[in-house]
Amino acid sequence: MMKFKFFQDKVEPARWRTHNGDILCVHDMTHEHIDNVVRCLCGRGNMTIPNPYQGKSNIEWYCIFNKELFRRRNENI
Repeated sequence: MMKFKFFQDKVEPARWRTHNGDILCVHDMTHEHIDNVVRCLCGRGNMTIPNPYQGKSNIEWYCIFNKELFRRRNENI
């Protein structure tokens, strides 16, 4: 029996829309870009990211970027 589409375990990669309107997969963003976005999410950067942004809260985005940085750190060990 085939699962319904919403029960399948396929997870779409997180995508970030830049201020220029470009859409980037979080996996493809540079470390510096992620650091800059995290600073903006916390209110310490040059800009402030609205809360919520693209259907996710700032805390959800912060967790997504933290997981990506953790993945990269463990991949290089």
